[in-house]
Amino acid sequence: MLGGFGLCGIPENCISALVEKGVKELTCISNNAGVDNFGIGLMLQQRQVKKMISSYVGENKEFERQLLSGELEVELIPQGTLAERVRAGGAGIPAFFTPAGVGTEVAEGKEVREFNGKKYLLESWLRADFSIVKAWKGDTSGNLVFRGTARNFNPMMAAAGSICIAEVEELVPAGTLDPNEIHVPGIYVQRIFEGKNYEKRIEQRTTAPPAPNGGAMLLKDTAYWQKADPFTYGLLKEFSERMRNNPTKAEEVLWEALSGKKLEGYKFRRQHIIGQYIADFVCLKEGLIIEIDGLIHQLPENVVSDKERTDWLEKEGFQVIRFSNDDILLNRSEVLKNIETILKKKT
Repeated sequence: MLGGFGLCGIPENCISALVEKGVKELTCISNNAGVDNFGIGLMLQQRQVKKMISSYVGENKEFERQLLSGELEVELIPQGTLAERVRAGGAGIPAFFTPAGVGTEVAEGKEVREFNGKKYLLESWLRADFSIVKAWKGDTSGNLVFRGTARNFNPMMAAAGSICIAEVEELVPAGTLDPNEIHVPGIYVQRIFEGKNYEKRIEQRTTAPPAPNGGAMLLKDTAYWQKADPFTYGLLKEFSERMRNNPTKAEEVLWEALSGKKLEGYKFRRQHIIGQYIADFVCLKEGLIIEIDGLIHQLPENVVSDKERTDWLEKEGFQVIRFSNDDILLNRSEVLKNIETILKKKT
């Protein structure tokens, strides 16, 4: 088994070692088959893979060539089923029923049962001699922490191999990691090492065209973003409307004080789209963004993403200030004074 989702969380160092060793006749279980010249694609180029058990294989020309020529045996599995088969393997569950694939080629040769008027397939677990995963951080006891979508398949694969080999971007002494942040306990990991020279490729880079005249004010105009990237804007708009209709208690309390120009006549918008982000509250005229952070923002991965978000917004000319839920709920008057002071300095 090889962890990773798309090009995120791929055990690059281990794959390079396998290529260098030249081991052949491998059966590989992975969500995807890498791309040309990267990930499992490197192993395919060296004809090291005999069989591929995957879900998404659409971006590897060498994979396509070997499949069509009959050189490579392939078992394609619906992504959710693949994830559950791997998870079942790690949990010691030999089989389970799922509706995915009923009435398709996926169901051929498999038992079908009906539960509550709906048909389900019997799927078996997936286990492997070796599971090779890549984590963001780990300790010398084998405890692992993942970031973002690297967490999709890596943790369950770590549990489903007889021997788990983990490579990490940073290896720290045992006891350093916060137990509440550990995604895979060390009991599942038999080998661990600190990797190096990670490429961290971006699978599909999609960016909006530069704003005319390069001005930050244009980025505050949602019409510009709708015109430049209607798909992204559509997703952001749907999400912002959902958050606007389902505010947290802290957001509700602060909006009651900001709406209708109640704060010294300043006009605020809530859940407003700015570039690729949605600001909790923004005064566009003064370029002030207010973010309200719950406890989830204290997680390491969210601390990093929040900083990236703030850096981008500040680069575009906005000032970003943050308050916690408790700040709003327990000391609203002081929060409003702070906001008012900042606004008056801008005026």
